[in-house]
Amino acid sequence: MSDALRLPSSLSACLFAAALFMSPLSGVRPIPSLSYGDLLFAISCACALAERLANREQIYFFWIYLLAALLITSSYLVNQFASHGMTAYEYGQFISACLDNHVEIVLSQNPNFRTLFTSLIIFPQAFLLQRPRSYGEVRCLIYIWTMGAIYGAAFTVAYCIGLFDWSDDYFWRVLHRARGLTGHPNAMALSTVLAFPGLLLLFFESRNTLLRLAVLVAVFIAWRAIGYSGSRTAIYTLMAMAAIVFALLYQQVPAYFRVRLIAATALIATGYIIFKYAMGPSDHNSALWRLENGSATSDTIRANDHEIATTGFENSPIFGQGFQWLRIAHNMYLQMLHSSGLAGFLGFALAMSYPFYLTLVFWQSINSLSQRILRSCLLTGALGVLVWGWAQPNINALNPTVPFGLLLCLSIIVRAKQLRTRAGRLPDSSELLPRLS
Repeated sequence: MSDALRLPSSLSACLFAAALFMSPLSGVRPIPSLSYGDLLFAISCACALAERLANREQIYFFWIYLLAALLITSSYLVNQFASHGMTAYEYGQFISACLDNHVEIVLSQNPNFRTLFTSLIIFPQAFLLQRPRSYGEVRCLIYIWTMGAIYGAAFTVAYCIGLFDWSDDYFWRVLHRARGLTGHPNAMALSTVLAFPGLLLLFFESRNTLLRLAVLVAVFIAWRAIGYSGSRTAIYTLMAMAAIVFALLYQQVPAYFRVRLIAATALIATGYIIFKYAMGPSDHNSALWRLENGSATSDTIRANDHEIATTGFENSPIFGQGFQWLRIAHNMYLQMLHSSGLAGFLGFALAMSYPFYLTLVFWQSINSLSQRILRSCLLTGALGVLVWGWAQPNINALNPTVPFGLLLCLSIIVRAKQLRTRAGRLPDSSELLPRLS
Protein backbone atom coordinates (compact mmCIF):
# COMPACT_ATOMS: atom_id res chain seq x y z
CA MET A 1 0.00 0.00 0.00
CA SER A 2 1.48 3.29 -1.08
CA ASP A 3 1.74 6.14 1.39
CA ALA A 4 2.31 8.68 -1.37
CA LEU A 5 -0.40 11.29 -1.84
CA ARG A 6 -2.82 10.10 -4.51
CA LEU A 7 -5.41 12.31 -6.19
CA PRO A 8 -8.94 11.03 -6.97
CA SER A 9 -8.79 8.87 -10.09
CA SER A 10 -12.44 8.35 -11.04
CA LEU A 11 -15.45 10.55 -11.68
CA SER A 12 -17.19 9.42 -8.49
CA ALA A 13 -14.03 9.99 -6.44
CA CYS A 14 -13.66 13.52 -7.83
CA LEU A 15 -17.29 14.30 -7.04
CA PHE A 16 -16.86 12.85 -3.55
CA ALA A 17 -13.76 14.99 -2.97
CA ALA A 18 -15.76 18.04 -4.08
CA ALA A 19 -18.52 17.03 -1.64
CA LEU A 20 -15.98 16.86 1.20
CA PHE A 21 -14.64 20.30 0.27
CA MET A 22 -18.15 21.75 0.39
CA SER A 23 -19.23 19.80 3.49
CA PRO A 24 -17.90 22.41 5.99
CA LEU A 25 -19.65 25.16 3.96
CA SER A 26 -23.16 24.07 4.87
CA GLY A 27 -24.70 27.51 4.39
CA VAL A 28 -23.91 27.61 0.66
CA ARG A 29 -27.12 26.21 -0.82
CA PRO A 30 -28.75 25.99 -4.26
CA ILE A 31 -32.10 25.67 -2.46
CA PRO A 32 -32.95 26.32 1.22
CA SER A 33 -33.28 22.64 2.15
CA LEU A 34 -30.15 21.31 0.41
CA SER A 35 -26.49 22.34 0.56
CA TYR A 36 -24.00 21.86 -2.25
CA GLY A 37 -22.09 19.42 -0.06
CA ASP A 38 -25.17 17.23 0.39
CA LEU A 39 -26.01 17.46 -3.33
CA LEU A 40 -22.50 16.49 -4.44
CA PHE A 41 -22.47 13.68 -1.88
CA ALA A 42 -25.67 12.19 -3.35
CA ILE A 43 -24.44 12.51 -6.95
CA SER A 44 -21.05 10.98 -6.11
CA CYS A 45 -22.71 8.00 -4.41
CA ALA A 46 -24.97 7.38 -7.41
CA CYS A 47 -21.96 7.61 -9.71
CA ALA A 48 -19.89 5.27 -7.51
CA LEU A 49 -22.72 2.75 -7.39
CA ALA A 50 -22.91 2.78 -11.20
CA GLU A 51 -19.13 2.29 -11.42
CA ARG A 52 -19.18 -0.63 -8.98
CA LEU A 53 -21.99 -2.35 -10.91
CA ALA A 54 -20.36 -1.70 -14.29
CA ASN A 55 -17.09 -3.21 -13.06
CA ARG A 56 -18.94 -6.06 -11.29
CA GLU A 57 -17.32 -5.15 -7.99
CA GLN A 58 -18.81 -6.17 -4.69
CA ILE A 59 -20.20 -3.46 -2.44
CA TYR A 60 -19.07 -3.41 1.18
CA PHE A 61 -21.58 -3.07 3.99
CA PHE A 62 -21.05 -3.32 7.73
CA TRP A 63 -23.88 -5.31 9.30
CA ILE A 64 -23.56 -3.28 12.52
CA TYR A 65 -25.07 -0.32 10.67
CA LEU A 66 -28.05 -2.44 9.70
CA LEU A 67 -28.67 -3.14 13.39
CA ALA A 68 -28.26 0.57 14.19
CA ALA A 69 -30.70 1.42 11.40
CA LEU A 70 -33.27 -1.05 12.75
CA LEU A 71 -33.04 0.38 16.27
CA ILE A 72 -33.34 4.00 15.16
CA THR A 73 -36.14 3.20 12.72
CA SER A 74 -38.06 1.23 15.37
CA SER A 75 -38.08 4.34 17.56
CA TYR A 76 -39.29 6.42 14.62
CA LEU A 77 -42.13 4.00 13.78
CA VAL A 78 -43.29 3.65 17.39
CA ASN A 79 -43.52 7.42 17.65
CA GLN A 80 -45.46 7.56 14.39
CA PHE A 81 -48.22 5.29 15.64
CA ALA A 82 -48.09 5.14 19.44
CA SER A 83 -49.33 7.82 21.83
CA HIS A 84 -47.42 9.15 24.83
CA GLY A 85 -48.52 10.09 28.31
CA MET A 86 -48.06 13.73 27.35
CA THR A 87 -49.79 14.68 24.10
CA ALA A 88 -48.04 16.58 21.33
CA TYR A 89 -50.05 19.70 22.13
CA GLU A 90 -49.31 19.58 25.86
CA TYR A 91 -45.66 18.83 25.22
CA GLY A 92 -45.48 21.69 22.76
CA GLN A 93 -46.99 24.02 25.34
CA PHE A 94 -44.46 22.83 27.92
CA ILE A 95 -41.56 23.49 25.55
CA SER A 96 -42.90 26.89 24.55
CA ALA A 97 -43.19 27.89 28.19
CA CYS A 98 -39.67 26.73 29.01
CA LEU A 99 -38.04 28.35 26.00
CA ASP A 100 -40.17 31.48 25.95
CA ASN A 101 -40.77 30.87 22.25
CA HIS A 102 -37.09 31.08 21.28
CA VAL A 103 -37.44 27.96 19.08
CA GLU A 104 -40.12 27.22 16.51
CA ILE A 105 -41.88 23.96 17.34
CA VAL A 106 -42.21 21.60 14.36
CA LEU A 107 -44.34 18.56 15.13
CA SER A 108 -43.15 16.43 12.17
CA GLN A 109 -40.53 13.73 12.77
CA ASN A 110 -39.61 13.27 9.12
CA PRO A 111 -37.03 16.02 8.41
CA ASN A 112 -34.96 15.27 11.50
CA PHE A 113 -35.22 11.50 11.08
CA ARG A 114 -34.06 11.67 7.45
CA THR A 115 -31.08 13.84 8.34
CA LEU A 116 -30.06 11.69 11.30
CA PHE A 117 -30.47 8.44 9.34
CA THR A 118 -28.36 9.81 6.50
CA SER A 119 -25.62 11.08 8.81
CA LEU A 120 -25.32 7.97 10.99
CA ILE A 121 -26.17 5.12 8.62
CA ILE A 122 -25.85 6.09 4.96
CA PHE A 123 -22.99 8.57 4.99
CA PRO A 124 -20.39 6.22 6.58
CA GLN A 125 -21.25 3.59 3.95
CA ALA A 126 -20.60 6.14 1.24
CA PHE A 127 -16.90 6.09 2.13
CA LEU A 128 -16.85 2.33 1.56
CA LEU A 129 -18.76 2.76 -1.70
CA GLN A 130 -16.11 5.20 -2.92
CA ARG A 131 -13.50 2.59 -1.95
CA PRO A 132 -10.23 4.49 -1.43
CA ARG A 133 -7.54 1.84 -1.87
CA SER A 134 -4.47 3.39 -0.25
CA TYR A 135 -3.34 5.58 2.62
CA GLY A 136 -2.42 8.18 0.02
CA GLU A 137 -6.03 8.43 -1.16
CA VAL A 138 -7.33 8.77 2.40
CA ARG A 139 -4.71 11.45 3.09
CA CYS A 140 -5.83 13.34 -0.03
CA LEU A 141 -9.46 13.26 1.11
CA ILE A 142 -8.43 14.62 4.53
CA TYR A 143 -6.54 17.49 2.91
CA ILE A 144 -9.42 18.39 0.58
CA TRP A 145 -11.89 18.34 3.49
CA THR A 146 -9.51 20.48 5.55
CA MET A 147 -9.10 22.99 2.72
CA GLY A 148 -12.87 23.44 2.61
CA ALA A 149 -12.92 24.29 6.32
CA ILE A 150 -9.98 26.70 6.00
CA TYR A 151 -11.63 28.39 3.03
CA GLY A 152 -14.69 28.93 5.20
CA ALA A 153 -12.53 30.25 8.04
CA ALA A 154 -10.69 32.65 5.72
CA PHE A 155 -14.01 33.89 4.34
CA THR A 156 -15.21 34.50 7.90
CA VAL A 157 -12.13 36.49 8.85
CA ALA A 158 -12.37 38.55 5.67
CA TYR A 159 -15.99 39.30 6.49
CA CYS A 160 -15.23 40.28 10.05
CA ILE A 161 -12.43 42.70 9.19
CA GLY A 162 -14.77 44.57 6.86
CA LEU A 163 -13.97 43.26 3.39
CA PHE A 164 -17.62 42.25 2.94
CA ASP A 165 -20.95 43.63 4.12
CA TRP A 166 -22.59 42.04 7.19
CA SER A 167 -25.69 44.26 7.13
CA ASP A 168 -28.05 41.43 6.11
CA ASP A 169 -26.68 38.85 8.56
CA TYR A 170 -28.78 38.30 11.70
CA PHE A 171 -26.00 36.85 13.84
CA TRP A 172 -23.56 39.62 13.01
CA ARG A 173 -26.13 42.41 13.28
CA VAL A 174 -27.90 41.23 16.46
CA LEU A 175 -25.53 38.86 18.28
CA HIS A 176 -22.22 40.11 16.84
CA ARG A 177 -21.09 36.55 16.16
CA ALA A 178 -19.87 35.18 12.83
CA ARG A 179 -21.40 32.20 11.06
CA GLY A 180 -19.31 32.43 7.90
CA LEU A 181 -20.52 30.14 5.12
CA THR A 182 -22.52 27.91 7.46
CA GLY A 183 -25.99 28.30 8.94
CA HIS A 184 -24.90 29.12 12.50
CA PRO A 185 -21.80 30.42 14.36
CA ASN A 186 -21.45 27.14 16.26
CA ALA A 187 -21.52 25.16 13.00
CA MET A 188 -18.75 27.34 11.61
CA ALA A 189 -16.72 26.85 14.80
CA LEU A 190 -17.07 23.06 14.64
CA SER A 191 -16.02 22.93 10.99
CA THR A 192 -12.97 25.02 11.83
CA VAL A 193 -12.06 22.95 14.89
CA LEU A 194 -12.22 19.77 12.80
CA ALA A 195 -9.67 21.27 10.38
CA PHE A 196 -6.90 21.23 12.99
CA PRO A 197 -6.10 17.48 12.78
CA GLY A 198 -5.78 17.80 9.00
CA LEU A 199 -3.49 20.81 9.38
CA LEU A 200 -1.41 18.91 11.92
CA LEU A 201 -1.10 15.98 9.52
CA LEU A 202 -0.03 18.28 6.69
CA PHE A 203 2.51 20.00 8.93
CA PHE A 204 4.11 16.72 10.00
CA GLU A 205 4.04 15.15 6.53
CA SER A 206 5.35 18.17 4.62
CA ARG A 207 9.02 18.37 3.72
CA ASN A 208 8.62 21.86 2.27
CA THR A 209 9.34 24.83 4.56
CA LEU A 210 7.01 27.16 2.64
CA LEU A 211 4.17 24.66 2.93
CA ARG A 212 4.72 24.40 6.68
CA LEU A 213 4.62 28.19 6.95
CA ALA A 214 1.38 28.16 4.97
CA VAL A 215 -0.02 25.65 7.48
CA LEU A 216 0.89 27.98 10.35
CA VAL A 217 -0.88 30.85 8.57
CA ALA A 218 -3.93 28.60 8.13
CA VAL A 219 -3.83 27.76 11.84
CA PHE A 220 -3.84 31.47 12.71
CA ILE A 221 -6.77 32.12 10.34
CA ALA A 222 -8.69 29.19 11.87
CA TRP A 223 -7.94 30.46 15.37
CA ARG A 224 -9.28 33.91 14.45
CA ALA A 225 -12.41 32.45 12.86
CA ILE A 226 -13.18 30.47 16.03
CA GLY A 227 -12.86 33.68 18.00
CA TYR A 228 -15.29 35.48 15.72
CA SER A 229 -17.77 32.62 16.08
CA GLY A 230 -18.03 33.27 19.82
CA SER A 231 -18.29 29.52 20.47
CA ARG A 232 -17.12 28.49 23.92
CA THR A 233 -17.52 24.83 23.02
CA ALA A 234 -14.98 25.24 20.24
CA ILE A 235 -12.31 26.38 22.69
CA TYR A 236 -12.61 23.52 25.16
CA THR A 237 -13.01 20.98 22.33
CA LEU A 238 -9.81 22.27 20.75
CA MET A 239 -8.04 21.96 24.11
CA ALA A 240 -9.31 18.39 24.51
CA MET A 241 -8.20 17.50 20.97
CA ALA A 242 -4.73 18.91 21.66
CA ALA A 243 -4.42 16.65 24.72
CA ILE A 244 -5.76 13.66 22.75
CA VAL A 245 -3.38 14.00 19.81
CA PHE A 246 -0.41 14.58 22.12
CA ALA A 247 -1.25 11.42 24.09
CA LEU A 248 -1.78 9.38 20.92
CA LEU A 249 1.42 10.48 19.22
CA TYR A 250 3.84 10.69 22.12
CA GLN A 251 4.05 6.92 22.67
CA GLN A 252 3.93 6.08 18.96
CA VAL A 253 6.73 8.21 17.56
CA PRO A 254 10.53 7.98 17.95
CA ALA A 255 12.42 10.15 20.42
CA TYR A 256 13.46 12.83 17.92
CA PHE A 257 9.82 13.26 16.91
CA ARG A 258 8.76 13.73 20.52
CA VAL A 259 11.00 16.79 20.68
CA ARG A 260 9.13 18.23 17.68
CA LEU A 261 5.83 17.42 19.35
CA ILE A 262 6.80 19.20 22.56
CA ALA A 263 8.10 22.18 20.57
CA ALA A 264 4.85 22.38 18.59
CA THR A 265 2.86 22.26 21.84
CA ALA A 266 4.97 25.08 23.31
CA LEU A 267 4.47 27.12 20.13
CA ILE A 268 0.70 26.67 20.30
CA ALA A 269 0.64 27.65 23.99
CA THR A 270 2.67 30.78 23.20
CA GLY A 271 0.31 31.67 20.37
CA TYR A 272 -2.65 31.21 22.70
CA ILE A 273 -1.19 33.73 25.13
CA ILE A 274 -0.23 36.24 22.41
CA PHE A 275 -3.60 36.18 20.65
CA LYS A 276 -5.80 35.68 23.69
CA TYR A 277 -7.35 39.14 23.50
CA ALA A 278 -7.44 39.34 19.71
CA MET A 279 -9.92 36.55 19.21
CA GLY A 280 -13.05 38.34 18.07
CA PRO A 281 -14.66 41.59 16.93
CA SER A 282 -15.02 42.73 20.54
CA ASP A 283 -13.97 41.42 23.95
CA HIS A 284 -17.53 40.77 25.06
CA ASN A 285 -18.36 38.59 22.05
CA SER A 286 -15.12 36.71 21.50
CA ALA A 287 -15.01 32.98 22.21
CA LEU A 288 -12.43 33.30 24.97
CA TRP A 289 -14.29 36.10 26.75
CA ARG A 290 -17.52 34.09 26.69
CA LEU A 291 -15.65 30.99 27.89
CA GLU A 292 -14.12 32.80 30.85
CA ASN A 293 -17.11 34.96 31.81
CA GLY A 294 -20.06 32.91 30.61
CA SER A 295 -23.14 34.03 28.72
CA ALA A 296 -26.20 34.39 30.92
CA THR A 297 -28.72 34.23 28.07
CA SER A 298 -27.13 31.20 26.42
CA ASP A 299 -26.67 29.40 29.73
CA THR A 300 -30.32 29.95 30.67
CA ILE A 301 -31.53 28.64 27.31
CA ARG A 302 -29.32 25.57 27.57
CA ALA A 303 -30.51 24.84 31.11
CA ASN A 304 -34.10 24.97 29.84
CA ASP A 305 -33.18 22.74 26.90
CA HIS A 306 -31.70 20.17 29.26
CA GLU A 307 -34.84 20.28 31.41
CA ILE A 308 -36.99 19.69 28.34
CA ALA A 309 -34.87 16.76 27.17
CA THR A 310 -34.74 15.15 30.60
CA THR A 311 -38.50 15.50 31.08
CA GLY A 312 -39.19 14.07 27.62
CA PHE A 313 -36.92 11.07 28.20
CA GLU A 314 -38.46 10.33 31.61
CA ASN A 315 -41.89 10.50 30.01
CA SER A 316 -40.98 7.90 27.36
CA PRO A 317 -37.66 6.19 28.15
CA ILE A 318 -37.80 3.25 25.69
CA PHE A 319 -38.66 4.92 22.37
CA GLY A 320 -38.48 8.62 23.24
CA GLN A 321 -40.81 11.45 22.35
CA GLY A 322 -40.16 11.45 18.61
CA PHE A 323 -37.60 12.94 16.24
CA GLN A 324 -39.43 16.25 16.10
CA TRP A 325 -37.51 17.07 19.31
CA LEU A 326 -34.09 16.08 17.99
CA ARG A 327 -32.70 19.61 17.76
CA ILE A 328 -33.63 20.60 21.32
CA ALA A 329 -31.05 19.96 24.05
CA HIS A 330 -27.63 21.46 23.16
CA ASN A 331 -26.27 18.00 23.96
CA MET A 332 -26.33 15.29 21.32
CA TYR A 333 -26.58 12.47 23.89
CA LEU A 334 -29.58 14.04 25.62
CA GLN A 335 -31.05 14.78 22.18
CA MET A 336 -30.99 11.11 21.24
CA LEU A 337 -32.41 9.97 24.59
CA HIS A 338 -35.14 12.60 24.40
CA SER A 339 -36.17 12.01 20.79
CA SER A 340 -35.58 8.27 20.36
CA GLY A 341 -35.25 6.78 23.86
CA LEU A 342 -32.94 3.96 24.80
CA ALA A 343 -33.69 2.06 21.57
CA GLY A 344 -32.59 4.88 19.29
CA PHE A 345 -29.72 5.83 21.57
CA LEU A 346 -28.33 2.29 21.35
CA GLY A 347 -28.45 2.52 17.54
CA PHE A 348 -26.72 5.89 17.70
CA ALA A 349 -24.03 4.48 20.03
CA LEU A 350 -23.39 1.50 17.73
CA ALA A 351 -23.03 3.70 14.65
CA MET A 352 -20.71 6.17 16.37
CA SER A 353 -18.54 3.58 18.15
CA TYR A 354 -18.03 1.02 15.38
CA PRO A 355 -15.20 2.95 13.65
CA PHE A 356 -13.40 3.08 17.01
CA TYR A 357 -13.89 -0.67 17.43
CA LEU A 358 -12.35 -1.36 14.01
CA THR A 359 -9.47 0.98 14.79
CA LEU A 360 -8.71 -0.97 17.98
CA VAL A 361 -8.94 -4.30 16.12
CA PHE A 362 -6.27 -3.20 13.66
CA TRP A 363 -4.28 -1.05 16.10
CA GLN A 364 -1.16 -3.25 16.03
CA SER A 365 -1.27 -3.72 12.26
CA ILE A 366 -0.03 -0.23 11.40
CA ASN A 367 3.74 -0.03 11.70
CA SER A 368 4.67 2.93 9.52
CA LEU A 369 5.21 6.24 11.35
CA SER A 370 3.38 8.10 8.58
CA GLN A 371 0.40 5.76 8.87
CA ARG A 372 0.33 6.06 12.67
CA ILE A 373 0.23 9.86 12.41
CA LEU A 374 -2.60 9.59 9.86
CA ARG A 375 -4.58 7.30 12.16
CA SER A 376 -3.95 9.51 15.21
CA CYS A 377 -5.16 12.63 13.39
CA LEU A 378 -8.37 10.90 12.28
CA LEU A 379 -8.94 9.55 15.79
CA THR A 380 -8.45 13.03 17.20
CA GLY A 381 -11.08 14.45 14.86
CA ALA A 382 -13.59 11.71 15.68
CA LEU A 383 -13.03 12.01 19.44
CA GLY A 384 -13.31 15.79 19.09
CA VAL A 385 -16.81 15.33 17.67
CA LEU A 386 -17.76 13.28 20.74
CA VAL A 387 -16.36 15.94 23.09
CA TRP A 388 -18.17 18.68 21.18
CA GLY A 389 -21.41 16.72 21.46
CA TRP A 390 -21.65 17.34 25.22
CA ALA A 391 -22.62 20.95 24.54
CA GLN A 392 -23.81 21.11 20.93
CA PRO A 393 -26.46 19.40 18.75
CA ASN A 394 -24.09 18.29 16.00
CA ILE A 395 -25.62 15.00 14.87
CA ASN A 396 -28.07 16.56 12.41
CA ALA A 397 -25.37 17.37 9.82
CA LEU A 398 -23.03 15.33 7.64
CA ASN A 399 -19.77 17.20 8.25
CA PRO A 400 -19.12 15.93 11.83
CA THR A 401 -19.34 12.31 10.61
CA VAL A 402 -16.49 12.70 8.07
CA PRO A 403 -13.67 11.50 10.39
CA PHE A 404 -15.73 8.41 11.30
CA GLY A 405 -16.13 7.52 7.62
CA LEU A 406 -12.42 8.01 6.99
CA LEU A 407 -11.61 5.72 9.95
CA LEU A 408 -13.76 3.03 8.31
CA CYS A 409 -11.76 3.40 5.09
CA LEU A 410 -8.50 3.16 6.98
CA SER A 411 -9.59 -0.06 8.67
CA ILE A 412 -10.65 -1.60 5.34
CA ILE A 413 -7.27 -0.71 3.80
CA VAL A 414 -5.38 -2.31 6.70
CA ARG A 415 -7.50 -5.47 6.52
CA ALA A 416 -7.11 -5.72 2.74
CA LYS A 417 -3.34 -5.39 3.09
CA GLN A 418 -3.25 -8.20 5.67
CA LEU A 419 -5.27 -10.59 3.53
CA ARG A 420 -3.43 -9.80 0.33
CA THR A 421 -0.11 -10.44 2.07
CA ARG A 422 -1.31 -13.82 3.37
CA ALA A 423 -3.14 -15.08 0.29
CA GLY A 424 -1.39 -13.22 -2.52
CA ARG A 425 -4.74 -12.07 -3.93
CA LEU A 426 -7.34 -9.35 -3.59
CA PRO A 427 -9.67 -10.29 -0.70
CA ASP A 428 -13.39 -10.88 -1.04
CA SER A 429 -15.55 -8.20 0.62
CA SER A 430 -16.90 -10.69 3.17
CA GLU A 431 -13.34 -11.33 4.36
CA LEU A 432 -12.74 -7.66 5.07
CA LEU A 433 -15.25 -7.39 7.86
CA PRO A 434 -14.06 -8.63 11.27
CA ARG A 435 -16.63 -10.58 13.24
CA LEU A 436 -17.80 -9.43 16.64
CA SER A 437 -17.16 -12.10 19.27
